[in-house]
Amino acid sequence: MSDNSLFVEDDFLFADNFNYRSRKKYYVLHHYFYGCENPHDQYVYDKSEIKSSKVQKYIKTHRYANYKTDVYRFELKRWSIDDVVKFEFSNGWTPGYLFAKNGFNYVGEINLIDLFDHIKKVKGTRENGELYERYEFDSVGGFYKYRDSARHNLVEKRKEIQTELEKFGYMDRDLIIYRTSRKSLFNYWDAIEVFSKGGYSNKKLYRDKINLNLVKTLEQRCR
Repeated sequence: MSDNSLFVEDDFLFADNFNYRSRKKYYVLHHYFYGCENPHDQYVYDKSEIKSSKVQKYIKTHRYANYKTDVYRFELKRWSIDDVVKFEFSNGWTPGYLFAKNGFNYVGEINLIDLFDHIKKVKGTRENGELYERYEFDSVGGFYKYRDSARHNLVEKRKEIQTELEKFGYMDRDLIIYRTSRKSLFNYWDAIEVFSKGGYSNKKLYRDKINLNLVKTLEQRCR
């Protein structure tokens, strides 16, 4: 298991790689392909739930697009800058939408591409009037230059990252902090995302909303 904020746990046997202080663990489920609409894949679980026989059975038997269910662990705690700069490039998806669905509050993010690469951004307006912002590469080859470049080493920007984290009051409250990143033919992102617990204590309410939205989606497809 690598020293990353995204932990894949095999059979729920894991070791803590960091010197963590008091913290709470939360878990999300994910497949190699995005898109599974089973409500169990939309929930954020606490430690007691993820160890329950019902959830373990689901994890061991459920497949999406013939891919198994992976378990990712996140921690709500008081972080140190030493913890954060150990995050490695994850080359994966972001769980932020799952935290938002389940009542966690989005606190903010640190865009590591801006911090390291200094790529020019251009703004524009889509046909529907929606505003957008994208990176402007000097050429098609410029995109590949960044995509294939050495992955950002957070230790090199320790002071800058700490300054950004201080804006979130990270030393004075419990937060979920993780790094999400990807470099591929069609995607390039690298960011540190931050959430607080928010309304997760009332998780039944948020799960009911998730279930209702899935039902509405299925009904619309049947029309």
